[in-house]
Amino acid sequence: MGASMNTNYAVWGDPHAGATYLYDLGAGKLSPSFANCLRPALDDQGPYMVCLNFSGYSWTLIQLPDGAQITYNAGGKGLSDGIVFYHGRGYFVRSDGSVLYFDLPTR
Repeated sequence: MGASMNTNYAVWGDPHAGATYLYDLGAGKLSPSFANCLRPALDDQGPYMVCLNFSGYSWTLIQLPDGAQITYNAGGKGLSDGIVFYHGRGYFVRSDGSVLYFDLPTR
């Protein structure tokens, strides 16, 4: 089970239930089964969450709180467990050691 938190949200994935849950800290509201992906990570600087699709072959970028989604196929198989956000990009390491990234949408 992966989890992430920023000043606005807490999010965690439950692979056994096949769901990702989002808790809005300001509203005190839980959104059950918000997305169907693993290893969620929240962007510290903005309203985005990224998680690994259950297939393991792409990342899903989700805008919060509306849930709009963009799927990134970042080279197919071999995506790493985590992602790091820095200066408007999401970075991750593939299993072969190469670093891949995608740009976050402009706000």
